[in-house]
Amino acid sequence: MGLLLQSCNKEMPSFFTPDFTYTISAEDPNILRFVNRTSGDHGFIQWDFGNGEQTEKQPANRLTYSIGYPLKGVYPVTLKVWGPSGNDTGVKQVTRTVTIEHSIVQADFEYEIITGSPNLLKVKDISTGDHDTIIWRYPGKVSGGIPGEEKVIYLAMAGKYDIELEIRRGDVNR
Repeated sequence: MGLLLQSCNKEMPSFFTPDFTYTISAEDPNILRFVNRTSGDHGFIQWDFGNGEQTEKQPANRLTYSIGYPLKGVYPVTLKVWGPSGNDTGVKQVTRTVTIEHSIVQADFEYEIITGSPNLLKVKDISTGDHDTIIWRYPGKVSGGIPGEEKVIYLAMAGKYDIELEIRRGDVNR
């Protein structure tokens, strides 16, 4: 009677719980800061931020990412976590849904000199994103308006003029 000993290099199961948190940037509500809060013995992570951005599988020593979401919507964010050796046994993941309330605003306008009236300029707000108020600024004038409006402004003399369009969403200016 003989004794047969076999060796299996199987990894001992790791005990970890994948977890993450996120916060909204105080400067820009379309930027979220994600933090890996996985507890237990783990070695590798991979993020899928739900907006087309994702990381490769990487060592779990990088804890935070700041990610931009230009369009309003609901995004599933997934953190995938591997044990210390990084092999595919015992992979765990957690998915949370993040909601972006507004699309990023981008101020823009077009203009046209009115034929036969060189002192009159037609301006039109063609800004994109979620905004609820516009303000036109040109020499000697500040004039409020509504998104998408077309307006005729009077410029007293020939020359170059600075014309500005400020757009607002609540208390966020661009």
